Amino acid sequence: MKRIDYLINALTKAQSEIENVKKDGTNPYFNSGYATLESVLGTVKKPLNENGVYFQQIAHEREGGIGIETVLYGHGASLSSGVLFIPAVKNDPHAYGSSLSYAKRYSLLMACGLGSQDDDDGNRAMEAIKKQASTSKPIQPKTSVGQSDF
Repeated sequence: MKRIDYLINALTKAQSEIENVKKDGTNPYFNSGYATLESVLGTVKKPLNENGVYFQQIAHEREGGIGIETVLYGHGASLSSGVLFIPAVKNDPHAYGSSLSYAKRYSLLMACGLGSQDDDDGNRAMEAIKKQASTSKPIQPKTSVGQSDF
């Protein structure tokens, strides 16, 4: 068996032991609950570690925001989630810190195959797109294929 197969088996076992992430924060803008970074870390760390998996989150500098990559290590192999880019709403340390926290939380959730908020089936994203379309020119899709811009 290849080393990556051992890591995948350990991740599968850990994932079966990981319970749903508890929503311990409140977002007053959407009047909804969310899982804080501490809740996500507390939910995934022990099952991963007990199955021989260590995770590391690597920050990647990006203009206008932050990129976070979660890498899972264990059993002589590693597996990357890829870089998740989160824009910063302002160019100041507080905005970047907020984006960093958000990116770490969602990158780790993605790497472990977990969710933390109610699935609204993309309704909020569609509302934002419709609003943008009515107030600005449409977004043109990129035609190049290859490395990501973030």
